[in-house]
Amino acid sequence: MTSDQRQQIEQIRNEHERRLHQLELRAAQLGLSTPPEIHTEMDDIRAAIERLNMQLDALLPPGAIHVDLVTFPGHTAQPPDHLVLDWVAEFTPGFPSAATWASTLMPDLGRALATCGAQQSRLIALHPKARISAGIAFGYTFRETAGYQIWIEQKPNEWWRTSARPSDETPLNVQHLECDARLPDTTIEIGLPQDVHNEVAEYIAAQQLPIGMRVQCWLPATSDTNVRDEAHAVAIARQLRREIVAARRRSKRQTIHIFAAVPIGLAVLIGTQLNTCEPVQCYEYDRAQHVYVPAALLR
Repeated sequence: MTSDQRQQIEQIRNEHERRLHQLELRAAQLGLSTPPEIHTEMDDIRAAIERLNMQLDALLPPGAIHVDLVTFPGHTAQPPDHLVLDWVAEFTPGFPSAATWASTLMPDLGRALATCGAQQSRLIALHPKARISAGIAFGYTFRETAGYQIWIEQKPNEWWRTSARPSDETPLNVQHLECDARLPDTTIEIGLPQDVHNEVAEYIAAQQLPIGMRVQCWLPATSDTNVRDEAHAVAIARQLRREIVAARRRSKRQTIHIFAAVPIGLAVLIGTQLNTCEPVQCYEYDRAQHVYVPAALLR
């Protein structure tokens, strides 16, 4: 929403607060003789103010650095003050190679971080039209330790914030499958809502990856199989970090392999949680070939 819309909401809230103050003074004067309709109106106004405060909390604050992260064709022109990471050519028609990630895309993110670092604001308004690996890589570059707060436009007028309070401690069901204790690496597998575990097993076997442990994650059957909101997404990202940290304790000399089919907002949030988890290998699923392909290597 625009600054004009913010001002409109603040004006309505101020009017409610003035009316509430008048009613509170009236109630104090009347004491026990206060008519019940005054108490009812005060309760209604307090509820309205709370709703307006929630709307204001969800509005993008002024001064944010707007960044467009684009891997899909058809991106519309944005205002000139937006920082645009246009990776459509690298992601079309296939996926970028590991060499392209190392030589072009990760350096692009490094330059974007430097550009943002030259500005006073530490608030990023991210507008992603991008693949999962790009979202994870962006979140990793602007991870929590870099000092940025990210607002991710999950869909129009819906922002997922890195600063959101997690909905709960353990939103995911997790199963640990020991493959071979002699092998160092670990997979983190999460598909919301689709299951990715069979495709991951096929890829591990085909590529002979040195996977000692597979960590399979999914939402409980009793809940919605989709990510509900920003609080739910932050809770999922933080739980995945804990799983990665625990896996690294098992073997410090290992690579973490992330196979994820998740909303782009969650992909970015996962990336922000990967500090000290390196090296982390991300993957994309090539639907045309029905196979995973390596994407960004974070280290």
